[in-house]
Amino acid sequence: MRHNQLEFFNAAEVEESRCGVRMYRFPRAVCDAMGATLKDGENKFGRYVSQTTTGCEIRFVTDGDRARIALTSLDYNGYVQVFCGDFAYYEGYTYQFPVQRDRVTIIELKRPKLLDTMNPALQQVSFAPQVWRIMSGINMTLAMVDFEGFGFNVRPPKPEEVPAKTLLCYGTSLTFGACANAHGIAYVQLLGRLLGCNIMNKAMGGSCMNEPGVADYFASGQEHFNSVLLENGVNMSGSGDLYRERTSYLLKKLTKAYPNMPIYCVTAYPNQFNIVGDCPVPCLKDTNNPEARYQNDRIIREIVKEYPSCKLIEGAEMMDHSTDLTIDGIHLSDYGHIRVAQNLAKRIELSEIYHE
Repeated sequence: MRHNQLEFFNAAEVEESRCGVRMYRFPRAVCDAMGATLKDGENKFGRYVSQTTTGCEIRFVTDGDRARIALTSLDYNGYVQVFCGDFAYYEGYTYQFPVQRDRVTIIELKRPKLLDTMNPALQQVSFAPQVWRIMSGINMTLAMVDFEGFGFNVRPPKPEEVPAKTLLCYGTSLTFGACANAHGIAYVQLLGRLLGCNIMNKAMGGSCMNEPGVADYFASGQEHFNSVLLENGVNMSGSGDLYRERTSYLLKKLTKAYPNMPIYCVTAYPNQFNIVGDCPVPCLKDTNNPEARYQNDRIIREIVKEYPSCKLIEGAEMMDHSTDLTIDGIHLSDYGHIRVAQNLAKRIELSEIYHE
């Protein structure tokens, strides 16, 4: 999404408000319909989570040696990370910039001197170093209050300055990036670095309910992506029949809209409820657990067989040990995010990512 010579990546819509430019990861109409088909008392938290700006980026290139951006949060205190292409931006005191509710954070962006002296061949893996990237952390709704380019030409990045391919990620709080100390080391962002692709993070922490409206949106062609990663069974614990119905609908819509696109379906990552024994390497899961949450693993294994373009990845094979988790026994630690990204990258070959 482009707006006023800036690119708002991972934003389906932007909106001018009294607080600044708002970004919506999903179209506003999709956000407002989350949970509409659920019974009273069921998970409707998605209406709020869908509006968070997790993994959204403000991207631009300027001819000048500096720029200034003013940001605020519309709900919870959070942070942004800044990158010069693939390089983390660091000015000697921080690499995470706090952004608070009801306050304005002003960040001065100065072209690093290193980029003028370093061999250009060493400056780019996926993004050209002249591309400024301001990445939103999780659990906040970021808004841009103001942007100052000091009269220099400012433009969105050109296609050759950013990765050619994009991986759409839809999942639970783990894919959302929960418990990573910085969103830049959430496993999906690390996976993007390892594969050399953009990450379009549409995960829904605590509320990944495979909404029909989300399936319709993904299949509508409104967003451009080249492959899909689905990690989406745990939040529908206790809803085996509904999970089967909605997952079948999601995969049917995606495969019809993009018949040659690889879709990677990941079963639940190990956690305190499904690790058995002393958790050898790789972690073992109790696949006979009678809880409906783990029936969903069996369901997705069955559904994937119906679609040749869908590829099953066992979550148990992506973790090395129970200590990849935080002490809550559910979410990934920083180390766990790193290991899952490394293991997923071995299964998702860049050459397989669909290209028109």
